[in-house]
Amino acid sequence: MQLKRFQPFSDNKKLRYAAIGLTSLALVLMIVAERIGWIGESRADIVINCPALDQGCNFTLNGKPVKIKSDIPLEAGKPFVLDVDGKAAGARALWRMVDMDMGPNNYWLLPSNDGHWQAKTTLPPCPQGGKDWKLRLELNSRAVEINTKTK
Repeated sequence: MQLKRFQPFSDNKKLRYAAIGLTSLALVLMIVAERIGWIGESRADIVINCPALDQGCNFTLNGKPVKIKSDIPLEAGKPFVLDVDGKAAGARALWRMVDMDMGPNNYWLLPSNDGHWQAKTTLPPCPQGGKDWKLRLELNSRAVEINTKTK
C-alpha cells in the first residue's frame, strides 16, 4: 500500500499564493516591529532617575561603572548628542514618552575614539506639552531604564 502525500494547496494556485503572501507579510511585519521597538523589549535590569541628563548620571551595570550624559539640556525638536562612557560591545538607545506614543525614537550608538559610545538624537515635540521621557539604554544585552525630563 502506498501512502498519499498531503498537499492541501496543490490544486488551488490562488490559495497557495495567498498563503505564501500572508506568511511573508506577517514575517516582515514582525521583523519591522521588533527593529523599531514595538515588540521584543523585556523589563529593564535597573531603573534610575536622571532628571537633568546634561549633568550626567552614573550607575553600575554588571558590576561595571557607566556614565550617561547629553551635551546640552534636553529640548524637544533640538538635536543633542547622547554620550555613554562604559565598556560595551554595542549600545542602543530607545526613547519613549511617558503615557504617550510618540512613535519610534531608536538610535544605535557608535563608538568614538576615546572609548565612549555616542549618537546624535532628537526628541519629537509633544503637542500636549509633555516633558517626561524614558530612555531605554541597552548595553551588552542588558537594559537600563532612565527616567528624565526635557526643558
